[in-house]
Amino acid sequence: ADSFYLSPGHAGPLAAIYFTFKRDPKLVCRALNLIEKVLQPYGAMPHWGKVTNFSSHYIRSRYSNFGEFTEFVNEMDPQGVFSNHFLNQLL
Repeated sequence: ADSFYLSPGHAGPLAAIYFTFKRDPKLVCRALNLIEKVLQPYGAMPHWGKVTNFSSHYIRSRYSNFGEFTEFVNEMDPQGVFSNHFLNQLL
């Protein structure tokens, strides 16, 4: 467990699994589909800023502070200067 605001460990102890992927988006997407299918029944909590095939709704639902984070982002960057396509979908 840790005290970082949007850390997967914020909710308590966890086991983390990290992967290094090749620069092959199609292959990575297929691998993620398999990995996430296996891990989701166990309450997988993907890192909100990493590559995943989980929906933005699923990711937001796994972080109890995500609504507060979205408010903070909107307050600090109302024009979306530091945003991108990924963040627009997630937030």
